[in-house]
Amino acid sequence: MAAKLFAQATSSALVRSSKVGMSTLLGLLTLLFAFNARGAQRSSFFDDKVKPILCERCVMCHNDTLKNGEVSFLHRHGLIAPGPHGAAIVPGKPGESILIHVIRQDGDVTMPPGGRLPVQDIGILTEWVRRGAPWGDKSLSCVNRRR
Repeated sequence: MAAKLFAQATSSALVRSSKVGMSTLLGLLTLLFAFNARGAQRSSFFDDKVKPILCERCVMCHNDTLKNGEVSFLHRHGLIAPGPHGAAIVPGKPGESILIHVIRQDGDVTMPPGGRLPVQDIGILTEWVRRGAPWGDKSLSCVNRRR
């Protein structure tokens, strides 16, 4: 969207002929760069911090084949789509996200089986949901992933 606005601004007579147009162009450029930088940071947080946890602790049971708990962690839509128990994550709302409740082990259902996640991992997943649960690639690829 920012790129489209930029293209429109650069082709307008206002930009070519006035100081107001130049300030508009500079403002649009600033927005475009800020938008791209924020997207890169969000993707980096997912790729560097969240993806390794999901790959090592979740997808072996929560995938398109097994779908334990009727949720797959391979696609963002699989986590935010309402299932029989509700959405696994509610972007921006960790307190309303089933995933956060089960990894904190503060209810009847607890995950992962066999032991609690490290506090740091719980914090990372909670922060990820708080940030809106940004996703990297379209689907989660866990091949050769090591933390």
